[in-house]
Amino acid sequence: MKVVSIILTFIIILACLHLLFEIIHLFYLKNHKNKIIINSNNWYGGIFYYNPDDQRIIVPKRIEWLGWTLNYARPTSLLIIAAILLIIILGILQ
Repeated sequence: MKVVSIILTFIIILACLHLLFEIIHLFYLKNHKNKIIINSNNWYGGIFYYNPDDQRIIVPKRIEWLGWTLNYARPTSLLIIAAILLIIILGILQ
């Protein structure tokens, strides 16, 4: 149980830091439309965003009011998915 708490705390801290950087990035680009996301070639199945040229980990979905998604071309996004799966597995095994 203690390991799960430590992992959850670490993920929450990383998520807060990333959110802070994303907010700064959004304010910086608020007057510029991101043409990288508009390109349909970067979306697989309409829901998976994969663009190695885009440095962001979390990007707006194609329809922006639907929320955010991960850029699966970034190694950090794969670590986030692995951490979430690890927490689920540890929670089931406890």
